[in-house]
Amino acid sequence: MSELKRKDTPSSSSSSSSPDEKRTRAEADETLETSNMMETLDAKMDAIIKKLEKLDTIETQLKEVHRRMANFEETICSLESEVKVLKKEKKLEKKMEDVKDSLQYNEDDMSDIKCDNRKLENDVSELKKQLMYMETYSRRENLKFFGLPGNSDTLDSSNGMEQESS
Repeated sequence: MSELKRKDTPSSSSSSSSPDEKRTRAEADETLETSNMMETLDAKMDAIIKKLEKLDTIETQLKEVHRRMANFEETICSLESEVKVLKKEKKLEKKMEDVKDSLQYNEDDMSDIKCDNRKLENDVSELKKQLMYMETYSRRENLKFFGLPGNSDTLDSSNGMEQESS
């Protein structure tokens, strides 16, 4: 860049200029070169600042994304625990349904057993009556008493017995 600046400045021969002029021109060239460098640095600094601002924006957005991710993770953990609870409840409901079915089956069996028991009790009662009637009927003719005073049928039989014993 210094070459560009030197071309812009009027060139003079070394014989016609004085040492003070040469020094002034060199200082002017240096000042011009420094000024150009400062402008270049200023432009670069502006670009760097713009990029840093973009980085700040990106950092803010990234923090927001991290915050949302943390919320999502909390929500997911909460949902997972609820799913576990619901699975347990579903298993318990299934077991309850199985128990209810089993209870209904047992109640049906008990009802059948009670009905059978009543029928058997009636049968036993009927059989007891029949047995009692049969025992009464069979015993009626089995006992005969001799030698007891009583009606004429028994006297005949008692006379016969007396005769046998004398």
